[in-house]
Order: sequence, then structure tokens, then C-alpha cells
Amino acid sequence: RGFSFLRIPRSYYGILVVEDLASALEGDSDRAEKIMLAAVSAGFCTVAGVVDLEVTDEVIRPALVASGVTLTPTEEDAVIETIKRSRYINLYKLLSDHLSEET
Repeated sequence: RGFSFLRIPRSYYGILVVEDLASALEGDSDRAEKIMLAAVSAGFCTVAGVVDLEVTDEVIRPALVASGVTLTPTEEDAVIETIKRSRYINLYKLLSDHLSEET
């Protein structure tokens, strides 16, 4: 895949952190921590916060339910977007709106 021969660690592109999840939840770090633990338990996120490149909404949603956190539909969408964006958050911060899921 791409430049895999360079052996760049996945964490170079970005990791999921509780602070980003909390931002998606209007600063609620307690709920963010529960969601982070559920993501790790579900297996699509490492303890270090590296999220599987191929993770889908269908994989994330059951983990959100398993977390026991009550989310509004808007919050759920924001959390899913945050989790998926974490895979390339460092690039996103650099390129901002010039980077999308398609690119």
C-alpha cells in the first residue's frame, strides 16, 4: 500500500486522543474516556490511539453502544467523524479543508 516500504509508523499520520473525542462531545471528557476504552475493547483502536485504517461506521457504532454512553444523533455523527479523522489527523491539521476521506 502506497509508501509502506518506507516503514513509517501509523502513529505518524495521527492517533485518537481523548481530548479530540471530548471536543466532539462539548468538552465531556468522562464520556470521551468511556468511548476511547470501548474503541480499544472493540479492537479497532490500539491503547496508543492508532485506529485501523479500514474502520467503518458499522464497526464503530456497536462500540459506541457498548461504551454505555448516551449520544444524540448529532453527537454520534461527530464522534464517528472524530474517530475516522484521527487516522490522518496530523495531515488534516496541516492541510485542513484541502484533505477529505476521498483524498
